[in-house]
Amino acid sequence: MLKPLPNQLFIRKSEPSKVTEGGIIIPDSVKTKVCEGEIILTGPLDYRGLLPGHTILYNTNADTEYFEINDDHFTVVKEDDVLAYWR
Repeated sequence: MLKPLPNQLFIRKSEPSKVTEGGIIIPDSVKTKVCEGEIILTGPLDYRGLLPGHTILYNTNADTEYFEINDDHFTVVKEDDVLAYWR
């Protein structure tokens, strides 16, 4: 079974929403600076309460790695690069 190292998140990248659940409109200028994705796996030292199934926003300038398994594309993001999360 595939397991991330400590402080690493495996995510499935998605298109960011234009409006949050609370009704906040996210302008296009912000969307170019952050990416959105769903957490698939977390490393063993998760200290922020991030869990598989949470959606995160992370910095586009973050050092990220990409890989593919069975035609699914994943991104590896460090927990420190997460800007926000929700369920």
